[in-house]
Amino acid sequence: MPRLLRWTLWWLIVVGLLLRSLRQPTIAGTYDGRLDDLLYAGQRLLEGQLLYDGLVNGSQPLVQLLYAPSAWLGSLTAHRVVILAVNLLGGILLARTLRQLGAAGLIHLRPDSLVPLLGGALYLVFSQMLPGGMAMAWAGAVQLPLDLAARRAPEGDRLLPLVGDLLATNVAGLPIWLLAAVPAFGLLCLVARQWRQPFQQVERVLWLPALALVSVLELLLSMQLGAFEKGDLQLMVLPLLLIMACGFADMEARPRPIRRIARVVMVVILLIVLNNTFVASLLNAPRRPRAPVQAVEADRTAARGYLASRPPEERRFTAPQDVALQRQLRQPATTVGIGRQWSLNQQGLTASWATRRLGLPTSREGVCRQLTDPANRHLVWMRTDPDGPNTEAYLRGCLERLPGQWQDISGELGLHSGEYRVFRRLAPQPRPAAGTVQSP
Repeated sequence: MPRLLRWTLWWLIVVGLLLRSLRQPTIAGTYDGRLDDLLYAGQRLLEGQLLYDGLVNGSQPLVQLLYAPSAWLGSLTAHRVVILAVNLLGGILLARTLRQLGAAGLIHLRPDSLVPLLGGALYLVFSQMLPGGMAMAWAGAVQLPLDLAARRAPEGDRLLPLVGDLLATNVAGLPIWLLAAVPAFGLLCLVARQWRQPFQQVERVLWLPALALVSVLELLLSMQLGAFEKGDLQLMVLPLLLIMACGFADMEARPRPIRRIARVVMVVILLIVLNNTFVASLLNAPRRPRAPVQAVEADRTAARGYLASRPPEERRFTAPQDVALQRQLRQPATTVGIGRQWSLNQQGLTASWATRRLGLPTSREGVCRQLTDPANRHLVWMRTDPDGPNTEAYLRGCLERLPGQWQDISGELGLHSGEYRVFRRLAPQPRPAAGTVQSP
């Protein structure tokens, strides 16, 4: 393939992903809600609050620093463009790395190979389209995960289905298992040729796929032993791409018929990726949010307008299930945990040095105390889970501990979806001055 055509394919894929990022909806509910948790953490860093200093969201300290630039830019679209730029850099570095590995003899790479272009493009597409003080840092980043791990059984029953979902995931129109089938066959042929060779004569080209396979197995083991999310499976993207690159590169180094098959398959993959990124982003209309999502967004807009109009001393609120609202109005929450997984959920923890150091509540009383903190003038609830601490009944149970202090003003604000509620703290009744007598 001519050099000009390769560069054209590369940049058309990049432009297609850029158009996709710019045209994606920014309404909460149309993207992974975990993103709001991370952007809020970055926002709090800009305000001077470090992770584990009254702020826990289940992530590591570096995450807060990584999301600070996007929080400073202040919009989801800007964040998506930043992520695209980072992933673009990663794709370029992977392509250059594959060239250097070929020069070092660690993969069978021809000078005119398509493997670097394919590897860089798939890395870019995969990355875009797949889903205070040492004591505090130790408590949040080390001790707290250990406490969680000690109270959770291995999650093998959930891991294998997620791995199956990952292999079946369509990336730019192609399931991952199909992308890996041909290079996997090439690697099997390479292993078969080397099987009977003495260990000293085994080619170095087996080192890289072997190490990548070990990395995948270690990731699967670590995920089985602790809590994980589907997004964590993105950690497998790079080792899987290295295995695919080694397989395609070895097929390119074989006799002409096998080389032609490998090149035809790689060109077809690149054209499908081009069609499903550039062409699809150019011709398809932007995806419209579902009606229930739009209804909740209408309620969120009304609540946001009301809260923004309040005087500063009456604006403070906490929205345990809607970190998007917290982030949009740049208001700190009074709960130490952030997001629906941590705000009101004790995660099965019991009181320990780590929970006390971080201020994480381990009882319903502690959760309610943080939620109804005197600093809050309003509380916002959004329906997320059918049961557990994120239900409306759980919230009302906390408010009933302070009878006569909270009022549901959802009707006054015109919230109609039934999925969103706003509660206002009532002003305390003035006490009679000393020496006066109240009228009956």
